[in-house]
Amino acid sequence: MCAVARATVGLPYYPARMSRETGPREALRSYALHRAGSSALLRAGWRWGLERPPHAVGTLEHFLIERYSLFSRAHGGALLRVDVRHPKWALVNAEVDRFEETLFAAAVPSPSGPPLAQASAGVDVEFIRWAVVEPEVRWLRALRPRRAPGRSAAHSR
Repeated sequence: MCAVARATVGLPYYPARMSRETGPREALRSYALHRAGSSALLRAGWRWGLERPPHAVGTLEHFLIERYSLFSRAHGGALLRVDVRHPKWALVNAEVDRFEETLFAAAVPSPSGPPLAQASAGVDVEFIRWAVVEPEVRWLRALRPRRAPGRSAAHSR
């Protein structure tokens, strides 16, 4: 699936080792991810809390959760928008037991204070259309590394 996401819409998905432990809603749940060939990792543990009321447009929950388009740079630098359709996410409060990550440490400052944590059983998502928002950006393409002469694409991965 990672290769399909990268090849079709340029999403930066890479193979990783993942594990997930689930149980009854009261039990601790955990998730761990370690990206292959990298020191990037994420480890988190949480418990399901009380159901939250439906979130309204204009609330922080709506801003953080309800996304109906994704944007990505395709090969060659074109900016793509993919629109999706799904029901509203039903959220519950989550109590974070542990959290360790190095995925964002180099890019953004670490947040302070208790985490804003919510969980959901998930929703089904339907991809309904895609469009090129901005055509290929030549200067962006020039920044991409070039293959050594005589090497095929299969050897440069």
